[in-house]
Amino acid sequence: MADFVFRSNRTAMEKAVKEAIDIGMEAVAKEAEGNAMREVTALVYDSPPSATYVRTGALRNSIGSEYVEAEKAAYVGAAIEYAPYVEFGTRHMHERPFLRNAINNYIDSYKAILEDALKNLE
Repeated sequence: MADFVFRSNRTAMEKAVKEAIDIGMEAVAKEAEGNAMREVTALVYDSPPSATYVRTGALRNSIGSEYVEAEKAAYVGAAIEYAPYVEFGTRHMHERPFLRNAINNYIDSYKAILEDALKNLE
């Protein structure tokens, strides 16, 4: 009778899944960055002129994203000091939620990106 050797590929599969998630989350971060840029363009730069803001492009140019592997989290934000005032408004200016919209309006897109990354497992 032949001896059968059982070899587990669990470690290899865990590594492949982690790599697929990393690839997918990096793609989600970049997609969210692009969506935030589109949202801020639509809500701020393409909207009718207002006395409460000036269109310089600085807000749009400050948008960036990052994937933090240790946290398995994708972040998108704007690195300019007045971004929170645009996002949440003030008593003199109504809110223009470009970051929240970039997340909430594209949830299905982000899910699809992650699903595609996981489907590509070898």
